[in-house]
Amino acid sequence: MQTFNNFKEREQKARNAIWQSYLQDVGLDNQVRLYVEHHLQEISPQYWQHHTGLTRPEAKQVIDLLSTQRFLDFHSVEENDDSIDFSLPENVTDYVLCVSFDEDGNVEDISMES
Repeated sequence: MQTFNNFKEREQKARNAIWQSYLQDVGLDNQVRLYVEHHLQEISPQYWQHHTGLTRPEAKQVIDLLSTQRFLDFHSVEENDDSIDFSLPENVTDYVLCVSFDEDGNVEDISMES
């Protein structure tokens, strides 16, 4: 049960960090903005309609739609990786937003990976 609670806490921290990054960092290298804008351009309006009820959802709706794809923690792997990958449902993309944590459980980095 501890691992599940740990995961849910980290998932919530990660989701908050993704949204805050989108809001606060308007730079060209903002990985969250790149992810959202790329997928809004590349994915069909029918996909968005099915999942959000809109053919072109707002960024918050895209971010809220993200689901967890992978979770690694320091105690379960030897490579000292502590991260959660998020992606859109139905394998519509090969890209993920990877949220990494430091040893204290704080969000350290958000990157877009494939």
